[in-house]
Amino acid sequence: MADHHIKVTGHLEDKRGIYQIVLNWKLNGKRQRKSITTGLPVKGNKKRAEKLLTATCEEQEQKLVERYSSAMPGSSFKSNMLFSTLLKEWLESVKPSLKPTTYGNYQSAINRTIAPYFEQRNITLSELTAKHIQDFYSERLETVKATTVHKHHNNISGALKYAVEEGLIEISPLEKVKKPRLERY
Repeated sequence: MADHHIKVTGHLEDKRGIYQIVLNWKLNGKRQRKSITTGLPVKGNKKRAEKLLTATCEEQEQKLVERYSSAMPGSSFKSNMLFSTLLKEWLESVKPSLKPTTYGNYQSAINRTIAPYFEQRNITLSELTAKHIQDFYSERLETVKATTVHKHHNNISGALKYAVEEGLIEISPLEKVKKPRLERY
């Protein structure tokens, strides 16, 4: 993948009076698409939105080249990206669609608990297994309730779905993980 050039193209769309950037690129023969809001009203901001579009295309292209140039030889689906890095990248990708309090809760869980656990163990996305996640849950259950671990599970699930959508992994290891049982009152 390192020797392939990934070309990102894009265009602007009007969504409820706000410019949206729609990016397109091909990866492993599959068309990928990403939509990002500019936050700019359509009226009077065309040149500014076009500059943002160009910069965003270049930025996305650079991200993809960096991500896939570190891919393991022989497989374009493996990534040497740390799992903790993926968690943070996913969080930023969903930020525009979340309420500020929800984003704050996710950010706190990821930055204080989930990412540091996997970062300390230096676990990459390509190495991540169901056992790693199950061990994380078991360790957390020693200090917090199952409802908290369920919230961690939701964050990990979102990040791994994002990794599959982005073509970083074929299947999420979370499919083989058992969520802890909730206590009944």
